Amino acid sequence: MDPVLDYLVQGLKQSFLMAYAVWWALVFGFLIGSVCAYKGMHAKGGSEGVGRAVNEAVVVSFVVVWIFNFAFNAVY
Repeated sequence: MDPVLDYLVQGLKQSFLMAYAVWWALVFGFLIGSVCAYKGMHAKGGSEGVGRAVNEAVVVSFVVVWIFNFAFNAVY
């Protein structure tokens, strides 16, 4: 294979992987942000309720990301 063509192919592969990583960072960021915003907006009970909401948001965010990642990798 021509060295210039090989260099271009490698560059395209790296660009694709970078775009892929940025895409998943955006998707996971949106999921986590949505869960945390929902839990935060529906927190009740003063500072104790906010602490409970933060704890729930962390747990639910972890589970949502884990399930979403598992489902995508099972299909892909």
